[in-house]
Amino acid sequence: MFSLEGSASEEHSDMEQGSDNSDDDAGYSKSKKRGEVTDNDILRDSEYPEIYIRKQLKKANSVSGQAYKKKHSRVYNNYHACYYCKELFLHIPVHMKTHRNISEVRHELKKTQPDFSSLRKLGDDQHNRDVVNQKKGELIIARKSNEKTLDITKYGPCVNCREWMLLSGLKKHFRTCAKGEKRGMGKKDLVITAQILAGHVVGKPSKMMLDEVYRIMKDDECSRTAKNDVLILSLGESWLRRNIDNNEKRKYYASGRMRLCARLLIALKAQQLQTKSEENEVTCETMWDFLMPSKFHDFVTASLAVGMPHMDDMEDLRAPSNAIKLKYDIRRLLNAKYAYLLSASDVVSNEIKQCKRFLKIMEIEWGERVTK
Repeated sequence: MFSLEGSASEEHSDMEQGSDNSDDDAGYSKSKKRGEVTDNDILRDSEYPEIYIRKQLKKANSVSGQAYKKKHSRVYNNYHACYYCKELFLHIPVHMKTHRNISEVRHELKKTQPDFSSLRKLGDDQHNRDVVNQKKGELIIARKSNEKTLDITKYGPCVNCREWMLLSGLKKHFRTCAKGEKRGMGKKDLVITAQILAGHVVGKPSKMMLDEVYRIMKDDECSRTAKNDVLILSLGESWLRRNIDNNEKRKYYASGRMRLCARLLIALKAQQLQTKSEENEVTCETMWDFLMPSKFHDFVTASLAVGMPHMDDMEDLRAPSNAIKLKYDIRRLLNAKYAYLLSASDVVSNEIKQCKRFLKIMEIEWGERVTK
């Protein structure tokens, strides 16, 4: 987690003087604490009280004789995390000059109007994930709500730019952020991706999952498959958290979607046994293993089998809604895998490319082959 040491004003002064001393350039002052807050200035999380955000403060009444009245009375006291030195600063563009030897920063400084917003968002994201992981510290978010309480599970990063905001506002932000590029991601796809990137969903059952969902699930192969698959469990956690205010039905929503995806996985494994031709052929065991472009045809066949058990007429589905639901759940499972891969590394791996290819194939062919 990032510290709050140093002085923003000293940092600005050192920049103007062009000091070559690295400590002076960074504007650190060990005798002062920058960004100190009191309980009156912050909102603490209801479950983890050591995590907090700064309140949106207002300026006092304007001084008499002021020539004009400002449009907004907001106090701009937002600190941001440096992506390189992992400390908080009030003026990131000024501080970035201390890292002028880094290629990305040097390239930006050559521009007439340097824009460090991308590096700022990456730094804030890195800081926030540490805060969520350690369960203490300041959460840096793009927009503050007017709510009197804080629930950090309602916040997460945009998969495109990594800026943290309310999950409910992700879809609107993404349309602008991705410049109209859909990437096969709806609102719920963006939410589950953000929940995993933020660390709210970590591939193991939460206390709420254990206390509510596991208690109502049947003890059968379907439930055991759902409980032991990381992606299916992550999907269930997402459904549980998205319906957090619906105390009565949230456990049934999560359980139903988990069991449906488990049935799909069981069908995929059954198909694999029937079609396996070579002893050296790789055997897929989990949903993670099956989610690759070469297995798309298997997903189509398995989805129809889940929606139409023990029937011969391809046009007469016994449970047509299951085939429709699976379209969206497969997308969410794929985006969950994509988010886990992004969390593990910033490098674009072959698996990340495969996720994007699978989504593209699904957009083109699923409607014609399954939900026609």
